[in-house]
Amino acid sequence: PANNGGSTITGYTVTSIPAGGVDLNAGSTSLTHSISGLTNGTSYTFNVKATNSAGTSIFSSLSNAVIPNASINISYLKDGLIETSLSEVINKEPVRIDIFPNPSKGRISIRFSSQPNIGGRIDILDVSGRKVASRIITGISEEFNLDHEAPGLYLVKSFLGSDLIIQKLIITK
Repeated sequence: PANNGGSTITGYTVTSIPAGGVDLNAGSTSLTHSISGLTNGTSYTFNVKATNSAGTSIFSSLSNAVIPNASINISYLKDGLIETSLSEVINKEPVRIDIFPNPSKGRISIRFSSQPNIGGRIDILDVSGRKVASRIITGISEEFNLDHEAPGLYLVKSFLGSDLIIQKLIITK
């Protein structure tokens, strides 16, 4: 809460909207809580209440909406914000992405540490947000020819299921 009344927080509880999610860490002081009982494909938002010897706070503001595929982790940040993240497969190591060469003269390879799920996409944007290239991921490595693009900083956005990974790319001439 914005004001804890001078008492230490003794626990946080996360509530899902719509109802149905169960906070597996309810009442703990952990800043990351796991929620079970959600329906895959349903959009959820979350809010948090804090408890201490002075009582229970009002609900925090709502988190961003998420649509689970397997599990959701909720982190309550000390500044009152809520951060959500999805895990498509529990205990699966995240996919690493390498862009090389970086810096590049325009021709790049984007390599994944393991085959991404079907339906993943890569977008490359210039610093103004203009999409200069886009492609559905079909393999463990994707090649792009950006020779026609001006030198500068670009963002490589990899959409992998419910995860979005953004990396910097520098094009030189």
